[in-house]
Amino acid sequence: MSGLIRIDDVVENLDRPIVHPDRTIGDTVELVPGNAPGERGRLREIIRTRGGDERAQLLTVTIAGSGVYESSLISRSSAPRGPLVAVVEWGIRGARAKAELDIPQGGIVFSLVASYVQIAARYDGLLLVNGAQLDPEATAAPTPGPRQRVSAMLGYGSYGPATRLTRTFRLDDVPEPGDPDDPPVSERIRVPAFARRVQVVGLGTDSLSYRLRIGAFDPDPNGDVLFGSGEPSRAVDLPGDAGYVEIENVGPGVLANPTLLFEVGL
Repeated sequence: MSGLIRIDDVVENLDRPIVHPDRTIGDTVELVPGNAPGERGRLREIIRTRGGDERAQLLTVTIAGSGVYESSLISRSSAPRGPLVAVVEWGIRGARAKAELDIPQGGIVFSLVASYVQIAARYDGLLLVNGAQLDPEATAAPTPGPRQRVSAMLGYGSYGPATRLTRTFRLDDVPEPGDPDDPPVSERIRVPAFARRVQVVGLGTDSLSYRLRIGAFDPDPNGDVLFGSGEPSRAVDLPGDAGYVEIENVGPGVLANPTLLFEVGL
């Protein structure tokens, strides 16, 4: 039978600051892709730490991951694999927030105020675009790979200007208009938490016309931004009630492998 828990130990633990030698404020995990083509990788927790709510602090979060590693931490290749995605949850007392972020080469650094922080990551190499997986070297179960490592660390204070935070979605080709059985509209992408702007990027997007369609609570999109042929892509501000984004191809030709790049404001 376990012993009694001393109430003063509980109180001391609650009063302890979030950044403390007895807490895990930096760690690394090994990631592999999903079990089958089209599946996201398994989300693995890196850090979960909490201090007293009344001692919430301005914190700086650093998340980094690149290269291909085995458990020995010996690099198997100089070529990075991906995409890697971080999921960050933070809060004070009963209030919590969560955001998904790209982990680019070099990682990301940003600041937030919290008494609770949880950081996890996954490797989405088996997601499909036009039937092909995003990472051509990713393999599924029973021996998923290649293995990657993502690290995260937490410290007091502000980093100053945060690195650019994004969430990227790569889409299938959008067909040329004119075929009633194959509408020239991409899949709908739900606006990520804390996204402020979105931009369509991709090879050849300026060679045809397309509409960036932004929808809210109405089932039909109600915020169209038209880009004419020859017009360069630019970031578009998202209204506060934006719920999803899709792309309509106006033509001429197929809109090949467009990418929605959301800027996340933290």
